[in-house]
Amino acid sequence: MKLIGKGWQYRVYDVGSRRVRKIKRTPIDSFCRIFFMPKFFEKNKKMRFNPVLSYQEMRRISHTSDEDVQKFKSILPYMPAYLTGNIHFLDGINYEQDFATPLLLYFQEHEKSEINKILTQYIQLILKLWQYGCSDSIFNFATNSGIDSQGRVIQIDVGELDFLKCTVAERVKNKQWLSRASYIHSSDDIKSFFAGEMDTYVTLENLDKYWRSKLSDNEQHGLRNNKQ
Repeated sequence: MKLIGKGWQYRVYDVGSRRVRKIKRTPIDSFCRIFFMPKFFEKNKKMRFNPVLSYQEMRRISHTSDEDVQKFKSILPYMPAYLTGNIHFLDGINYEQDFATPLLLYFQEHEKSEINKILTQYIQLILKLWQYGCSDSIFNFATNSGIDSQGRVIQIDVGELDFLKCTVAERVKNKQWLSRASYIHSSDDIKSFFAGEMDTYVTLENLDKYWRSKLSDNEQHGLRNNKQ
């Protein structure tokens, strides 16, 4: 396996046949990732070179990711498989997934008109995920989403999903996407188009309209029972 990427929770390996394997970071690996955090992570820079805060954050991330993956597994059977890259879970929260080109890389090689089409697809992805009771939690579109072999925008980081409607509503109300690196470091053209489209479609009204709309009453009852 060839290491091709690293995130807060996983290391990503190319396993051939246009598939990747995501392996959860070990505790010491995760701790070092936080402890030696680059300075430009302004929000979290207090943890840099602080062993106590780095350890606490490592524990928080590990616990949260384990919980969130279990929640995701409970709704996965009801979702179109392509939305999250035809995921296949291995042991624990490790999984394999279709290879996808992160939007950040795609944007570097394409013109404004093509980028706008992809941003529209990303927003459509948000609404589709809402239909099954989950949502991109931080709207960091450039790194958490990618383009699969068929040109579809998919969610590539399932560790960055929210499952509580009230949490999603708060993030939408605060327009959290405006404070994310994907937006902040984009060109003015991308910012203008993206912010306008998000204001139009990623709304509290649409959240009420779409949230779990693709789940039958029996399926929603089953999910509630699984949480008890």
